[in-house]
Amino acid sequence: MKKALCYCGNVHPAKDLDELLGTLASGPALVRASLGRERLSYGLWLSDTALQRSASEQHRRLRAALDEHGLDVWTMNAFPLGDFHAPVVKHAVYHPHWGQPERLHYTLRAAELLAQLLPESRPYGSISTLPIGYGRDFADAGQLRLALNNLRAAALGLAEIESKSGKHIRLCLEPEPACVLETGRDAVRLFEQLRAEHRGEVERYLGLCLDTCHHAVAFEDANALLDELGAADICIGKVQLSSAVDLDPRSASARSALRALDEPRFLHQVRAQLSSGQVIGCDDLPESSALEAAERWRVHYHLPIHRERYGELHTTRDFLVAILRRLRAESPSTHFEVETYTWGVLPSADRPSSPEALASCIAEELRFAEGELA
Repeated sequence: MKKALCYCGNVHPAKDLDELLGTLASGPALVRASLGRERLSYGLWLSDTALQRSASEQHRRLRAALDEHGLDVWTMNAFPLGDFHAPVVKHAVYHPHWGQPERLHYTLRAAELLAQLLPESRPYGSISTLPIGYGRDFADAGQLRLALNNLRAAALGLAEIESKSGKHIRLCLEPEPACVLETGRDAVRLFEQLRAEHRGEVERYLGLCLDTCHHAVAFEDANALLDELGAADICIGKVQLSSAVDLDPRSASARSALRALDEPRFLHQVRAQLSSGQVIGCDDLPESSALEAAERWRVHYHLPIHRERYGELHTTRDFLVAILRRLRAESPSTHFEVETYTWGVLPSADRPSSPEALASCIAEELRFAEGELA
């Protein structure tokens, strides 16, 4: 069975609707041409500013541009709500969180758009979203209660959209280091809590977005993770394909190569595995000196998925491949999305110098993923 594979548009800077429309020509249209195809599946991302402007136009310009450039949309990334390519993003990517009404409203606006974009032949869509929020924002149990209520409201909103449009859209929570949901076990606990109160809506409209970088950073085992999620009957509605940094921090050359990746825009959480198997961590690369005693580090930094090494550093490509090989047989409805959004902040030697060069890099990643899914 041919798998649903695309790449995520959050790699292209687009603060507003006009910028977004411009990126369709300079981004996915070039990727499609590089692959030599008439049409390309595209993982759409819009900032809230762009989404509200497009909605005010009944999405006429957006839909026309997608059609003009031969782009099909069946999944959206609704994790970043603001300017994802601002000079400094860091913790701002988690705001507003699911305890705040703005997150609910943005997500349902995205779902209403996706329902319009889904073709009649593909009435199922997915939307990835943040894992409730950043952990330190939820010290108060009342915030988590608000978040759960908003997730239920999102599920009810998706049910209403389905009743009107006939399109079934699943909202997929994406565990990430240092967030309320970081591991598969965290997801199992959350879904148990949600099901105890709202089982029907949870089963049909909520699921998991498994980001292969994030779970590898947490030192999870691919097969054990899938077994655990399967035993808990949690739907993996979407898989984001990305590779983390893997290194032995005792290597001076590896540490030097890692320092070259330290940049100011995105958060790069670090997790370290001790000889005992215990996993400890810190929120960003500049804080990692406290982890000296560890034997293995993994870093949240989306490296190109086809690369097994990045100079003196290893990647977690093996984890990604293990996930793909299981799910290609077991989960026919899962959506797969390449999400290397860090091309623009890689060291200059590896940073694409033009839109055409970036398109070629993304096309190479897509070819690799297609080979693994075949």
